[in-house]
Amino acid sequence: MLNCHFKLWPCLGALMIVIAIGLFPLAGRAAGQATTAAITGVITDTSGGLLPGVTVTATGPALQVPQVIVVTDARGEYRLSPLPTGTYTVTYEFPGFQTLRRENVRLPVGFVATLDQTLNPGAIQETVTVTGASPLVDVTNPATSVDLSSDSLELLPTNRDGLKAFMGQVPGMRTNLDVGASSMTDTIQIRAYGQTGAPWEMLEGIMFASSGGNGVQGAHVDFNAVESTRLETVATNAEMPRRGQFIDSVVKSGGNELHAEVVTYGSMANLESKNISEQLRVAGVTGVPKLHGMWDDSGSVGGKIIKDRLWFFGAIREEGYNRELLNAFYADGSPVLIRTGQRFHTEKLSWQVSQGNRITGFYHSQREIQRRGASRFVPPESMEITVGPVAMYKGDWQMVKGNSFVASLQYGNWYKHAYYFALPNYDNLSGAKVSTLDLTTLFVTGDHLSDSRVEDYFNDHLKGTVSYYKSNLLKGNHQLKAGFDNLFSGYPHKQGNKRGGNYQLLFQNGTPFQINTFNYPVRPYNSQHYLGLYAQDSWTITRRLSLALGIRYGYDNAYAPKQCREDGQFAAAQCWDKVQMRKWNSVAPRAHAAYDLFGDGKSVLKGGFGRFANLRQLNNEVVNVNRNNRQTTTWLWHDNNNNRDYDPGEVNFNPNGSDFQAIAGVTNAVPNPNENQPLSDEWSLSFEREVKGHWALRTTGIYAKNFKLRRLAELSRPYDAYSIAITNPDPGPDNTRGTADDPAGKTITYYEYPAALSGLSSAGTMLVNWPGSQTYKTFEVAATRRLSGGWQASASYSATKQHVPFTDGQALNPNSEINTSNNTWETTGKVSGGYIFPFQVVASMGYERRSGAPQSRQVQFSGGQTIRNLVVNVDPLGTIHLPNTNLANIRLAKRFSFLKTHTLEARFDFFNILNSNVVTTRQLRAGSTYLFPTAIILPRILQIGASYKF
Repeated sequence: MLNCHFKLWPCLGALMIVIAIGLFPLAGRAAGQATTAAITGVITDTSGGLLPGVTVTATGPALQVPQVIVVTDARGEYRLSPLPTGTYTVTYEFPGFQTLRRENVRLPVGFVATLDQTLNPGAIQETVTVTGASPLVDVTNPATSVDLSSDSLELLPTNRDGLKAFMGQVPGMRTNLDVGASSMTDTIQIRAYGQTGAPWEMLEGIMFASSGGNGVQGAHVDFNAVESTRLETVATNAEMPRRGQFIDSVVKSGGNELHAEVVTYGSMANLESKNISEQLRVAGVTGVPKLHGMWDDSGSVGGKIIKDRLWFFGAIREEGYNRELLNAFYADGSPVLIRTGQRFHTEKLSWQVSQGNRITGFYHSQREIQRRGASRFVPPESMEITVGPVAMYKGDWQMVKGNSFVASLQYGNWYKHAYYFALPNYDNLSGAKVSTLDLTTLFVTGDHLSDSRVEDYFNDHLKGTVSYYKSNLLKGNHQLKAGFDNLFSGYPHKQGNKRGGNYQLLFQNGTPFQINTFNYPVRPYNSQHYLGLYAQDSWTITRRLSLALGIRYGYDNAYAPKQCREDGQFAAAQCWDKVQMRKWNSVAPRAHAAYDLFGDGKSVLKGGFGRFANLRQLNNEVVNVNRNNRQTTTWLWHDNNNNRDYDPGEVNFNPNGSDFQAIAGVTNAVPNPNENQPLSDEWSLSFEREVKGHWALRTTGIYAKNFKLRRLAELSRPYDAYSIAITNPDPGPDNTRGTADDPAGKTITYYEYPAALSGLSSAGTMLVNWPGSQTYKTFEVAATRRLSGGWQASASYSATKQHVPFTDGQALNPNSEINTSNNTWETTGKVSGGYIFPFQVVASMGYERRSGAPQSRQVQFSGGQTIRNLVVNVDPLGTIHLPNTNLANIRLAKRFSFLKTHTLEARFDFFNILNSNVVTTRQLRAGSTYLFPTAIILPRILQIGASYKF
């Protein structure tokens, strides 16, 4: 491991060696370019007359050719495309007129800058330089998007944690609650406008997350290697396969000039406050999750191998922390630590083969390791170790012919290989023990349930596009584009034998009750083939109205191939034939418009309609029908010899016998041959306006509807089979009947099925479409001031009214509907800004307020015949909420400039400056630990860092 810890020059030396080694095998690979930008406009003289034949030239350090040149057409129009993200100088030349030079034109990812210009008569040698700001509003793109560059984010006190740092600045979007990169290896959370997941995450054009499931697997990337990110949250066009956010990030490139950067951060216990209040102590929070050490060291370098032809970029990063876990202690009273480390390296090679052909090679690797899992309810012996290597690479070819035709072809691969295990005798812990869980106290012991598990995900992604620009056709200009995504994805995970035994003992307040048995070892294979074809026309009419008309066809084929299982402790060897899910074919139209209200490129009204087809989820849809997957079976356990351990003969393992209770994982699920594909419709309307002072203002209204959703039906236990009412009095928050906190006269009724429907033979399930829909109504306002004159700022507020009567895949029985409907508001507010004072002193801040998640008190009821144990919400969801979160961070920094292009900056980042101690998770089960906090936001911490770049 490269532990530099504030030692800049050793880091830089090691960086050069790693990059030299890492780039060598890439030298012969082909690759390409992610989403590009454009500059368009019309040229007139001082009388308003159109000027055809004007030579327009764009130059800039991001170009791998000396310049890009076009000539205005008969209508005085010009178009410079495709252009890589970066800063440009645009020159306009015409005989008999002064030459006009427009400087510092900034193009984020995918942005179309409209630059209309007026040329004055004059001598040809005269040049007028215009230093006006770049456009802030894209009046040609109907999508609502946020463009974030690394330059603007580096001014703010972000967590520097990959795309989480970028997403944290986007209005309406929520990601992990984080105090100083405390969630650096956590599964990425992506939530926007009341809905979770389903993003299409692109890094250098690679789909770098699991195509199925929640879409967030493996989304960790090196923040310092990303040049710019575009996040489209509303009104995405036909290139977007599914509902969610289109996230398009571009990695930094080399250039004709050598550039490099080294960044180092660190912190320790005496730089962190304490935020355990008396109220939390009364609630039982006694341990302080104190930091024992934090480090973050990175470096990058880029430049030319051949001027204007072959560029390289490389970066490495290593970060980690050791921190106490809340209320987790060893037997001697010493605190248990969560130990976390993460390492990245990135390489990119760009080859301009000719004026019109470009090849790019890219590789990115991430490896994390963490020892985690202890709490008040989980002792150190039940912790887990996880190691998660992730790699991605691509090859990309792009051809540009003239200024009208662009074609590209790319192959990319993303692979995640995560494995989990427990370490006997690690830190003087005892060897592996049988796993236990007390259903009343929630206390666990023994071997972690994930011991010997391997989680693999992969995507093979082949994609191509062809675009053609045609002006003056059908009363407008057309940017025609067609493309395809061919995605083959897999989830070939593995679960080996647990060293503590392939079972878990369940107790009720210390009394033996049930046993969970596992069918390990298993090595299932789950596969998916997705083919998306789309056509898109960006049609500009009279230079003020732009229509984005598109249609997307999707073929979605998910299946479990033929496979076998070995003998296990509770499962015999067996083989299965291929299991085929219903193949889905979808057609999704998109129709959006953008109208330049005043024709000045500063005010735009945009909106429209889009339909999105939900993709299959490997984990869980295919997993559920694959017989060769992890399976947990619950049985009644009769501890006949009172030794508090399972012995042969204490359970009747006949799946149709009296001891069978439930099955999870492999649930005898079968594919539904008539299953319809869930769909999402979205309507949006927004107004954007660029105002003086480099500000852009936006208001947006969104209505989203999900329909043709599914529920998990039991084939032999239909909804009306749950006919035996079991009514219990509500025991109140203390879970004890007859006490003062019992709600007067309140009872809770749940339903059992007849004993004849017990057993595994009645436990088959199938996903069936269910009437009803989910709706989300959102209003949002946002204001942004670009970095100019030494300062930047942004502010936003989003509010979403959710109507979610049931979730997709929810069990189809009356018990799953008890107080689970979500009819609540979700709000998010954000403010950030930064200012560069005289003498290069920097001050910046970031603030986010988010409403707390809706919750309900839960009670565990027991004593039935066919449903012996059931936990239900006893109040409507939203009766209680987690507290609202208010998180503020600030940065103070001092820059030193020397040798013309060299900058050294010392940084002091204060995270959670208000020292908030808001509870982020808590115990909802009624009883002695009801509302007991299981996690709180981490206390204020100072991280000291430095960066050096040229």
